[in-house]
Amino acid sequence: YDYSGFGIQAAGHAGSNLTSSPAGLDACASIVHSLMCHRKGGESEPFAKRAIESLVKKLKDKRDELEALVNAITTSGAHPSKCVTIGRTLDGRLQVAGRKGFPHVMYAKIWRWPDLHKNELR
Repeated sequence: YDYSGFGIQAAGHAGSNLTSSPAGLDACASIVHSLMCHRKGGESEPFAKRAIESLVKKLKDKRDELEALVNAITTSGAHPSKCVTIGRTLDGRLQVAGRKGFPHVMYAKIWRWPDLHKNELR
């Protein structure tokens, strides 16, 4: 996947941290916008945006996983990709916009199955 439009540089190059400069912040915003365009409607737009911003922020230093996420979402999973991992909290839930939920359920509702219920996916 070509990240030149997002301002992402190869790891180890100057400015490789996505949020270390105004260009990095623009790159994060561009990635969030791109991922928002692939929503399936399972969550409200403001909630989905906050959840996606949170995920991109967590992955900003994990370039391979961020690339895998963008590739998987923007191609609707047309090609096999790596797992995307985020740190686990004590109870395993993520809080976004005052709501707690399991990350795999939250993001599956946003990008895959909008009518998913929390106990359908384990």
